[in-house]
Amino acid sequence: MTKRLRWPNTAEHARQAALGDANRGLIALSTVIHGKCAGRSEEMRQVAIANDCLHRIRFELEAVGPGKEKTQAEGGSRGFLQEVAQATRKL
Repeated sequence: MTKRLRWPNTAEHARQAALGDANRGLIALSTVIHGKCAGRSEEMRQVAIANDCLHRIRFELEAVGPGKEKTQAEGGSRGFLQEVAQATRKL
């Protein structure tokens, strides 16, 4: 017997919306990190903190839902976090 697929409930819709918001924030912050704030250390540090928070939100949302886009074993965006940490240390 095959499993019956269910439509997502309100919590799943909220999780998907939050995941989309976190992804849009990550895209916006990565543009800033690699462009405009390259010379300013305090702004770069604040952007890196916001970026780290968005990554944590994204990983938590992926961990609780059925639609796991990438597992932490596959790497996800951890490489990008390490890149941000290295860039922040250089400043």
